[in-house]
Amino acid sequence: MNPEAQKHLDDFVAKYKESAPSTWVRIVVWWAYLGENGKTDRGSAIHPQTAVVFEGGTLEQRSFRANAQASFDLQDMTAALAGEPEEGWTLLKIEIDRDGTVRTDFDTGPARDLEDSATDPYWDHVHDYLSRNRPALEQLVDRLRTKDQLPDPDAVSEVDPMTLPPSQRPKATPATQAASPAEPKGRFGRFFGRG
Repeated sequence: MNPEAQKHLDDFVAKYKESAPSTWVRIVVWWAYLGENGKTDRGSAIHPQTAVVFEGGTLEQRSFRANAQASFDLQDMTAALAGEPEEGWTLLKIEIDRDGTVRTDFDTGPARDLEDSATDPYWDHVHDYLSRNRPALEQLVDRLRTKDQLPDPDAVSEVDPMTLPPSQRPKATPATQAASPAEPKGRFGRFFGRG
């Protein structure tokens, strides 16, 4: 890969690192262009992404959303790949480890079908990443421990909970519910905030 394309790929990776939970040990991103009738649509993509985190002495998997600007880095990288073996790629697999290791795999085969792409079992490799790769991830934790590179166990995640799927958002506690202002009473109160 030429230096210009590599720079844009590095910028893409950096945005994923910035967006991941603070306790991440590995980020996994598959970015795929979709298509129909054998034609790739560069304006249509699916990109499952997940972070494996190490908290409380255990590994967990978390969904998160990367910085929206990351797609521009990817477009610039793609333009810079002209004449390279990766030109015309349809799937980019990236694994980013906390110790700085980044693995990339470009697939130049046919694009994934637009039809039912969101439920394609192919994406289970990302959605079930931890269960499929637990031994390798436990070895990564051991390596990070040896190098004193594990995230701070008391760190608070920077991920906005509202960007998580509803099932992963924190539940309201009685204390937070009590702190919410009472709903205005009366016929006009519902509209104007008066009782």
